[in-house]
Amino acid sequence: MRPTRLGTALAFFLLLLSSAGTAFAAHIHNLWWSSPTYYQGDGGSVTFEIFNDDSGSRYYAKLILQFDWENTTGSSFQTGPSQSKSIPWGHVANFTVQFSIPAAAGVGNHLYSLYYVDASNKTSPVGQEFLYVHDSFERAYRNLLSEVGRKITTANSTLYGSPVARSLLLEADGNYTRAITLAGEGQYQKATSLLSEAASTLSQANSVEQTYTSSVSTSRSSSKVDTVSVTSNQSGTTENWYSQPLVLSGAGIAAALAAIGTISVVRRKRPTH
Repeated sequence: MRPTRLGTALAFFLLLLSSAGTAFAAHIHNLWWSSPTYYQGDGGSVTFEIFNDDSGSRYYAKLILQFDWENTTGSSFQTGPSQSKSIPWGHVANFTVQFSIPAAAGVGNHLYSLYYVDASNKTSPVGQEFLYVHDSFERAYRNLLSEVGRKITTANSTLYGSPVARSLLLEADGNYTRAITLAGEGQYQKATSLLSEAASTLSQANSVEQTYTSSVSTSRSSSKVDTVSVTSNQSGTTENWYSQPLVLSGAGIAAALAAIGTISVVRRKRPTH
């Protein structure tokens, strides 16, 4: 929880009451919010450190926290009975109040007022300050901004091979840049919409690139298989040429026998001197 001091609004409020002759019996010495940032529709809590300015001890039955958006309904947020306590003069005590912010609350500063109820059920003011309420789309925008930014960085380092995937990446990057510009103008709803489109386009680019890579890989494998097949066929033809048996017809056999006989006669002749 973050501590904060009362601002100009509280000082002005004190000045008005002092000029009217009203003295504060207590003031907000410090406070802590349960979150550093609140958005439309959020809930949370705030802990007030109350300083007793009254002479003697004072009993605080409860604290009442009222925001400006509650003025129309008259509702407010209060501490429970378990937090009732007495604070001696010059001492402090902590009180925690749970609250919720309507989804329809306007974006910007909202004035809240703090009161305490004493033992006689008398309600007295303690102080006022502002709480800034952020656009609910701002939270969605900030979450998407980091996510899409990481994906674009990864995609750029991947170096897509598909022309279509590269085109989609450029489109996503353009939407990402425009979203940042719109957010700077406070148009978080439009910025969030552009980031969502960018995220969708990046997913499409990844899918296209995977299909492209798979297609190229299959094409290369097919080319290798065709080359091996042609080489194998050529080799097989050569082997068959050498391994084919010699087949002779009847006339061929007779001619072969005659040739063998002639060779035998020549071999029997002795050389003459």
